[in-house]
Amino acid sequence: MMPLSFTVPAKREHFPPDADVWDINLIFRLEKKCIDDHLVEQAGAAWGERGLDGAINGWDALENAIKGSYLKSRVALNTNIYNAANSGQLKNEAPTNGQIRKITALFVLSVIAEISVMLVQLLFDPDNFNIFAIAYALMLAVGGVAQGWGVGHLQGKSWRAKTNRPLEGEQSLSYWMAVGIGTLLILFIAAARSSGAFEPFTMFLTFGVTLIFGEVVAFFEALREKYKYVRDALLNDMLHAQQMEAPDAHSKELKRGGYYTTYKAAVDKAEQTGRRISKPEKPQTPSPAGYPSPSDTN
Repeated sequence: MMPLSFTVPAKREHFPPDADVWDINLIFRLEKKCIDDHLVEQAGAAWGERGLDGAINGWDALENAIKGSYLKSRVALNTNIYNAANSGQLKNEAPTNGQIRKITALFVLSVIAEISVMLVQLLFDPDNFNIFAIAYALMLAVGGVAQGWGVGHLQGKSWRAKTNRPLEGEQSLSYWMAVGIGTLLILFIAAARSSGAFEPFTMFLTFGVTLIFGEVVAFFEALREKYKYVRDALLNDMLHAQQMEAPDAHSKELKRGGYYTTYKAAVDKAEQTGRRISKPEKPQTPSPAGYPSPSDTN
């Protein structure tokens, strides 16, 4: 997590680890906290340097800084996607981290099971135990991973196209190459392991079992990659929706006098205590008596 500075719009790297990434107002909340802290700090500094009137007159520059940094439009977004983000639909559609972890565990288990079974078979057949036989077990796992990785990304692209999301320059060639190479590796290992069989039944059984092992690995890898692809895409849509929501929320906060109230309350506190304050105060009224409203200072 990167610290957020005043006048710097929040991005994903500014999100706290425990943040609700599906909150449409997350970016606004983070930016508002940063703005409030900065206003309090500046209020104390301005009061210390220029007194009460000088501090109040310093509001205009701060207001302009807020308008110039936070009220600008940041991203264009499909209206349907924005509405889905605002209603919670994106969160409901996204695979959870828990689901991805479970699929990852099944993928790892399938790889371990495939390699273990083939090694156990070799141990019971010492005549065929050699470095090439061990390499076959590893190559079968690699083939399954390559095929699954390619299939998972192609399924993700298909989902993106069906849901009218731009492909953002993604190229399918590398995915198809991974599928092709993975499939050839699986077929090659299955054929190589079954070629030494003397009976047709044994040959087909060995070929079929080896093929199944490779495809089980590929299945879980494809599912894992697709889930990750879809979740990342939906999180990206959510980020854009949050960036789209924030400027409007800041504009409303300015119009209702929220930021001005925070600043004046800090100036009041400094005046009353005769010292600077470092933490935002939450005043009970939007415009303390005796001071102009935000519109009066423009």
